[in-house]
Amino acid sequence: MANRLMFWIIFIAALLLIDIYIYQAIVTVTRDWSSGWKQGIRYAFWVPTVFCISAILYYVLGNPDSLSHTARSFLLTGFFAIYLSKIFGIIILFIDDLQRAVKFAAKFFYRGGSGELPGDTISRSEFLSKAALVATAVPFGAMAYGVISGAHDYRVRRKTVYLPNLPKAFDGMTIGQLSDIHSGSFFNKTAVKGGVEMFLKEKPDVIFFTGDLVNNESAEVREYIDVFGKLRAPLGVYTVTGNHDYGDYKSWPSPEAKKRNLKDLYAAHREMGFDLLLNEHRLLKQGNDSVSVIGIENWGAGRFSRYGRLDL
Repeated sequence: MANRLMFWIIFIAALLLIDIYIYQAIVTVTRDWSSGWKQGIRYAFWVPTVFCISAILYYVLGNPDSLSHTARSFLLTGFFAIYLSKIFGIIILFIDDLQRAVKFAAKFFYRGGSGELPGDTISRSEFLSKAALVATAVPFGAMAYGVISGAHDYRVRRKTVYLPNLPKAFDGMTIGQLSDIHSGSFFNKTAVKGGVEMFLKEKPDVIFFTGDLVNNESAEVREYIDVFGKLRAPLGVYTVTGNHDYGDYKSWPSPEAKKRNLKDLYAAHREMGFDLLLNEHRLLKQGNDSVSVIGIENWGAGRFSRYGRLDL
């Protein structure tokens, strides 16, 4: 426990050092601003820091499982987006510090004029400070946009697969594949319905769902059972479980609760009309020909093992 606490103290201290370093750019850029704007921007800079440190303290000292998975996802994503973006700014600020160190060292060896150009110019330090803030803001904005729109940015990708031993009766068969739905990350049910409708317009002969229906809990999919239950195909809808479906990334009050969650997830597959394959196979028949669909559970060992898969 002491070692764990010490780790988080050092981790938080490292985050504060990153923020203090970036804050110097804020001070430089706002130096000549009016008092109101200057103070407002400087105080606002620390708001994400307070948010991130509060989230860490709640994770370490509180009960993060009391939050919904959507809330936890936004907290985690927000944390990484904020500090990954700041890395870009730090790189530019380091260049600024490096050139100032070189100038400082050169004073001991160089004797000559001021070397200043006529006219008003922006100092290199201020320029790089602004560049550092832009370099921080752009990736953060891109990541924020990706988080907000990515969960509902549905696209159809078509690919022709050539199987030399495929029976003739199955030549030209269309397979619709869905994977990694992670229903706990959705926040716009209307958009999800639109994605399902887009998928069904492709008129697949058979549908494969290849794992991760939820992030952690079977309850995440309850609101979307009526939506995904519309997935139908002439040859059936076949599914497998993915690593997130087993609840390994959540602390459960008891082993029985975790087992019950998995059983509820299996029940959700059946309720939606999916044929869940747990190390099983089914035969697809066309005329006198048939092929086997093999559904393998999450294969490998440990909590970071690979996803389940469907083999045709």
